[in-house]
Amino acid sequence: GQYIDMSLLDVQVAALANQGMNYLTSGTAPKRMGNHHPNIVPYQTFKAKDKEFIIACGNDKQFRDLCMAIELSELLQDEKFQRNQDRVIHRDELIPLLSEY
Repeated sequence: GQYIDMSLLDVQVAALANQGMNYLTSGTAPKRMGNHHPNIVPYQTFKAKDKEFIIACGNDKQFRDLCMAIELSELLQDEKFQRNQDRVIHRDELIPLLSEY
C-alpha cells in the first residue's frame, strides 16, 4: 500500500471511452460537456443551496424512481423523457426542469 504504479495515459483513455466510442460510431468529434455524460441523462452535477451534488440515473427505472422521489412524476408523462435516448435528445429541456427543484 505504499507504492502505486499506474499509467496516467491508461486512466485518461479509459475515462474517455464513451467519447471515443461516440466518435467511432458517428464520425462527430466530441465537444466539451463539463460534468455532463454524453450518453446518459441526467448524469451530472446540480447546484444546491450550499454546494453541488450529483444525480446519475443510469437507466430508465432509476429516472422514474428519481422523479417519484423528488415529486416530479409529471415528467414521466412526457414522452420526451420516458427513455434515456429521448432524454439525451431533449437534454436542454429536461435539465432546467430538474434544476428548478
